[in-house]
Amino acid sequence: RFEERFLKQNFQRLMFKQSLSFVNMPRLASPEYGRGDLLQEQFENTLFGNMTFGDLNKYRKGPFAVISATDMASGQRIDFTQENFDQFCLNLSDLRVARAVAASSAVPVVFSPLTLNNHSGNCGYTVPEPFQAALNDDAASLQQKTRHEMLHNRYYADSKARPFLHLVDGGLTDNLGLRSLLETQEIYPNSSLQAMLEAKNISRVIIVSVNAQNQISETISQQAKIPSFRDMINATIDVPIARASQESLRQFRAMVDAWNAAQKDAEKPIRMHFVSLSLHDLPPSPLRTRALNIPTTYYLPRESINDLKEAAKILVKQSPEFQQLRQEAGQPETPQAAAAAQQENIH
Repeated sequence: RFEERFLKQNFQRLMFKQSLSFVNMPRLASPEYGRGDLLQEQFENTLFGNMTFGDLNKYRKGPFAVISATDMASGQRIDFTQENFDQFCLNLSDLRVARAVAASSAVPVVFSPLTLNNHSGNCGYTVPEPFQAALNDDAASLQQKTRHEMLHNRYYADSKARPFLHLVDGGLTDNLGLRSLLETQEIYPNSSLQAMLEAKNISRVIIVSVNAQNQISETISQQAKIPSFRDMINATIDVPIARASQESLRQFRAMVDAWNAAQKDAEKPIRMHFVSLSLHDLPPSPLRTRALNIPTTYYLPRESINDLKEAAKILVKQSPEFQQLRQEAGQPETPQAAAAAQQENIH
């Protein structure tokens, strides 16, 4: 249903037509309505309807999903969770899912920011008890400093000075969606996290990171002429995101290794598995070239969709971490994963 209603539809062409529609031009001329709001409307018309986060919580049958955006004023990541929205004195249950998705995908320049009200200071909000308790834990000075910075960040506390949040693409601050997990580990000491997981009878934590960042074949390094405006815009957005993503991956791998090392002496060890899948890890082939040259758009031709599906199969099969999970679950390791693991050991 999702494929036919959205994925395989030319949503980008629809957005282009709507932005040039005579009906929408007066609205788009308003200082309080922009292309980001139009994006929300099209998401509602084609995919989400009027569903709110309250509906999502009521009817949810799958995993808990966290949507993130970036506050363009502060540069901070904004997670669409009630725990985070408490500081703004907002009830997330009333917010439409389409607005959050539009904010999360509102690429600067292409789309205008999505605006939310900030009512901080009007609901008696206080820092949650578990966060406060984390400050009392005896931890390394760097981690302790990080906790203080996070818990006492009062940027949004004065809603009279900052009554609005203008949200853009979440990929600008956390393209892989790993920062929230890293920050959780920085706030809570391992002993607290261990207790939380044990209380829920969790014995294994599995994190799967999917990095679909492309690498459009470029020729600017082969020419003396000044790069085009489009090239400069792409570089301005893509280069910082790519570097931040690599740093997030490095930190996350280090965190997982440190956690598993500490679990060796635990009475009830809780293993953490990190499966990192990236289009860049595809073996050299025409498929890899095609997959890495798929542009970031709101429309994917059916051929590109099929290429990405095939790429996903290959990446999962050759992932040593994923195949290790299969083995522990009693399923045999694939030949691709065995070869990849052997090659990794050689290096």
